[in-house]
Amino acid sequence: MADTNTKGDTKTLVAVLIIFGVLFILGAVQVWRQHDREQAVIARCTEKTTATVSDVSVTHIKKKVRQKAKTTGIKKSRYEEYDEYTISYEYEVEGKSYTDRYRTRAGEGISKGSTINISYDPADPKVNMTSGQEKSSDMLPAVSIALGVVGALLIAGGITAGVKSKSKGAY
Repeated sequence: MADTNTKGDTKTLVAVLIIFGVLFILGAVQVWRQHDREQAVIARCTEKTTATVSDVSVTHIKKKVRQKAKTTGIKKSRYEEYDEYTISYEYEVEGKSYTDRYRTRAGEGISKGSTINISYDPADPKVNMTSGQEKSSDMLPAVSIALGVVGALLIAGGITAGVKSKSKGAY
């Protein structure tokens, strides 16, 4: 007598793998699009100036993180703690003042009254970015490619599992 659960289990596995594969690929596309948008801003921000820090606020973040032990496989909770800095700054272009802010974990040493270097769009000076924001965009292509590869592998695994089970008569 054939085990009817095998059919359902295989179909579920195939569906789950393909669905997660598609979701990973969609995530890859979103990350790539974000990178493209950031690169467009970087390309537009061709003029440089110095901005004065008008405020620095620090928020202490404490997040609960679930982690699986490598050796035992037991899930444990731990807390990740860090300070997040919100840095507000002001700059002037052709006599007009602009203000903006950004968040970072690397805000130690920046205080009210200190200066930071920014780049801005000469056609629209309110569009600007700090050098730290430019660098954060550098990792996005690698993240996008990794998500796409994982997605493709999940889809391939789902298709392979479906083909193998079909050839064994599990469908």
